[in-house]
Amino acid sequence: MVRRISPAGSNWGEWRWRSAALLAAMLIVTACGGTTPSASPTAAPTAAATTAPSGSADPGNACTEESVTAAEEALLEQAKTEPPLHYLTTLFPGTAEELHSAFSAKYGLEVSSTRITGAQALARLVGDNVAGNFTNSGAIGGVNPNMDPLVDSGDLLAITADNSAELFPRSCQIDQRFVGLRGLGIALYAYNASQFVVNTDLVPEDMYPESWADFLDEFWAGKIVTQDPRVITPTLGIFHALLQDYGPDYLTNWRNNVVGWHQSGATMMELVGSGENPACWCNQATYGPYTAANPDAPVHLANMTGPVLYSSSDWVVNAKSTSLASMRLLISWGFSEEGQEIINPAFGAPSLREDMTMPGVDPIPEDARLLDSEAAYAVRSTILTLLGIPD
Repeated sequence: MVRRISPAGSNWGEWRWRSAALLAAMLIVTACGGTTPSASPTAAPTAAATTAPSGSADPGNACTEESVTAAEEALLEQAKTEPPLHYLTTLFPGTAEELHSAFSAKYGLEVSSTRITGAQALARLVGDNVAGNFTNSGAIGGVNPNMDPLVDSGDLLAITADNSAELFPRSCQIDQRFVGLRGLGIALYAYNASQFVVNTDLVPEDMYPESWADFLDEFWAGKIVTQDPRVITPTLGIFHALLQDYGPDYLTNWRNNVVGWHQSGATMMELVGSGENPACWCNQATYGPYTAANPDAPVHLANMTGPVLYSSSDWVVNAKSTSLASMRLLISWGFSEEGQEIINPAFGAPSLREDMTMPGVDPIPEDARLLDSEAAYAVRSTILTLLGIPD
């Protein structure tokens, strides 16, 4: 069992307001996902005639397999009257194709997607809405405070802990830490953000990091390619967590370690795998695909403690979509065992369901913390100043 986590109008005024919302969406960039507020633990689920985890809004009859199936069937009837489903995604093409094929085989609905980065996806979704084109039904991108105006404008569906089970019936079966993220998103998958990759030819084994504190060693000076916290939301969240745990001197020291700020985890993996750089701030989502394509690459993935941080890549949904029922059904089905078995392995992520585990993937540990984007943005300027990079 997965263990719990601890802690439209046309007037000028409206156009300016919605343009500001679009600009906010363009600021959202994710490496592999977004950040979410931390939450307190709840008790583990008990064996009963329900599949709902503890912490569900209604862990009783509303979340039996029978009631969830019935709710999905009702969504299917609505979806049959809609145009084919299309959405914007950060999924790897092979993963997306496998997901679409299985979904279409089960429900008989057409589905397609366009691969695009999280920032571009959200900007395009809202930009199309402003232009009166509502065919993009959702986007996979990080949830952060900049997106709140997009819910207020009616462009993004409000998704909260209270309404998530109604919108996506099977969401009542997953760890409730990952529903209603900042009131406008729901997790696609969650991943370990306390991971690091080293080149084994350039870094001796006794220097493989085991804790975030290990990076205080002078050995790491000028050796690490790092994701840019100015544009990568989870990275800002990680630096915020490290600031909380280790203090400002830790971040001041860290800037000496950085040999380059990057936006792409895949690019950083290439640099380390080729031996151009000794180490990168990379995780399983980029390490797995790289080593699958380069099985002899001299790289090692380290899982670190102190603190153990988790982040998530999140769905946001176009409230004005022409295929809204289809989008809701796809997300709900994504939380089924079949959906989880397709989505999660591609990112080395544990299942969001508490009644299944992913082969070769550690469950989220009890002492894990979810990154807090809201708190991180509140001290963004402080973090960037300590790291020695301009805002």
